Amino acid sequence: MSQFQPIPSDPRYSISSSGKVLGIYGKELKPTVHGAGYLYFNIGGKNRPLGQLLCETFHGKMPRGRGVCVIYKNGPGSCTAKSVRWGTRSESRQ
Repeated sequence: MSQFQPIPSDPRYSISSSGKVLGIYGKELKPTVHGAGYLYFNIGGKNRPLGQLLCETFHGKMPRGRGVCVIYKNGPGSCTAKSVRWGTRSESRQ
């Protein structure tokens, strides 16, 4: 069973390592699908990509020079904390 961690940029929301997001009142949020199948959640009035939320919560702040979240397993619609990492734009395109 996944444990939920507060999302650092808005700790009113929580996310599990499997990519489930809980809203302010503890209710599971439903994602919207954008672009090439990327999942987004409305966090504090802003649409945020699931991969970015996972990276921020489970891998820390975005390191300097590594400005994007790279999904390297399973494709954009099935992100988990283990399938994402901070990387560069060129790594993201591979």
